[in-house]
Amino acid sequence: MVAWYLIVTSGLVTAAAIALATHLVGWRGLEFWSSAPVAGVLIVGWRAFANLAGLNADFLPALSAGDLGCLIAGSVAPLCVAAANKSLPARWVPAIVGGLAGFGVNVLIL
Repeated sequence: MVAWYLIVTSGLVTAAAIALATHLVGWRGLEFWSSAPVAGVLIVGWRAFANLAGLNADFLPALSAGDLGCLIAGSVAPLCVAAANKSLPARWVPAIVGGLAGFGVNVLIL
């Protein structure tokens, strides 16, 4: 069972990484607000579910189904924004950063 403060921390760190990526590529307003905070909430929600469903057991050293789900949870919100607005600059960068940050943070701290 993963401590709740670690779950919240992983959501905040992932959201911060996406926020930085969206700022650097020039996403503003609705694009930002519908990617960074939503991804943080999705990470927390997925990790809470993984905790309750017992998906935190490692099947490889330091790798669990909960960690892999964070790869998707961290990238899905900015990915949806990028898919919906083809005129965004560097539109795939926040999704890639979100997936890698969500996965990396969860492997490292959880």
